Amino acid sequence: MKKALKIISINIIVLFAIIILLDLFSFIFINTSQLISDNFTKPKEKIDFRANFPVYKNNIEAGIFYKELYKIKLEYRSYFEWRATVFKGNAINIDTNGIRSTIDYHPAVQKNKSISFFGGSTIWGFGVNDSSTIPSLFSKNSNGEYAITNYGEQGYRAFQSLQLMQINFINKNLSDIVVFYDGANNYRAINERNFSSNRENSINERLKGMDQDLNGVNNNNVEATKISKHYLYPTRFLLNKIVNKFKKSNEIDIEKFRLKHSEITDSLAATELLETWLLAKNFTESKGKLFYCVLQPTFFSSNANLSNYIKEGINNGIHNANTYKYYNLVKNYMKKDKYTILNKNFIDLSSEFYKKDSIYIDFCHLGNEGNEIIAKDLIQHLTIKNN
Repeated sequence: MKKALKIISINIIVLFAIIILLDLFSFIFINTSQLISDNFTKPKEKIDFRANFPVYKNNIEAGIFYKELYKIKLEYRSYFEWRATVFKGNAINIDTNGIRSTIDYHPAVQKNKSISFFGGSTIWGFGVNDSSTIPSLFSKNSNGEYAITNYGEQGYRAFQSLQLMQINFINKNLSDIVVFYDGANNYRAINERNFSSNRENSINERLKGMDQDLNGVNNNNVEATKISKHYLYPTRFLLNKIVNKFKKSNEIDIEKFRLKHSEITDSLAATELLETWLLAKNFTESKGKLFYCVLQPTFFSSNANLSNYIKEGINNGIHNANTYKYYNLVKNYMKKDKYTILNKNFIDLSSEFYKKDSIYIDFCHLGNEGNEIIAKDLIQHLTIKNN
């Protein structure tokens, strides 16, 4: 009996030793790989490759932007999910509310009106300095009477902007004019729920095992006692990477499935965008303010010339000509009784930059020249609509 217990004990010890060694090996392998990657790739990428695109007239200035971009941290915020933390740089400056700086090009002019811009990274100003975001260039090309705030955030969909606006202004004064600049982020993946963000799935993964019952008592004891939950993370991480290497063939199938069911996904995307705009319009106008919804241009909707410098990135990404076919549904649905009320608020810039070159950084982000054209277009449209 003692001999059997001894054998069992030794086997258990050996088993745990193997598990510990396996996890240690995974940990060392991951960190060594990262160290090698950092040492051999980072020196070559001190300036992001995009900074050398012909869309930029000043490659050094563009390089500073990308260097600072990677230093920005995001934190979780209830309801609208994430917001950038405070950042102070040469190209990018963000305050405690996650609001990026907008340059006032007419500081001596009295501000008689206020305008707020909401949207994703395009309105936030991906790829350009504070002085060249759409809101800043709106200031530059207007007469200076507007106090301008840029509420854009990277990756935001229209409904997140709506949540942000409502939370910020339920008990505060809303700007005289509210502009929602949307479209590029509102495409719908087949595994996403309606009115969700593009990070919902990753957030759900992090929340697994954190459930609570109706009485508020934590029910994750079973999950917490799993050894793999705590002690096998490096191994699981490494195994997932290995498994994902063999999943590339499935990605093609997923894309085929998406194309096959594009009518459903496109309809959901178009409906979600229009419903969000309706809610934003009702909220804004209930406060006695003006609301405008802008369908932004993308590389595909504007039929821009296929520049060689972004051709590879576009062809290999999830954004392609099929992704933005839902724009056609947005415009068609605007003719329906429910959405015709939006026509007076609607500004269609989706086909801007027709056949132009060296305007886009990628599938939707614009350089300085493109942002200035959009800013001028917005000023012109708002002037017409307000007269």
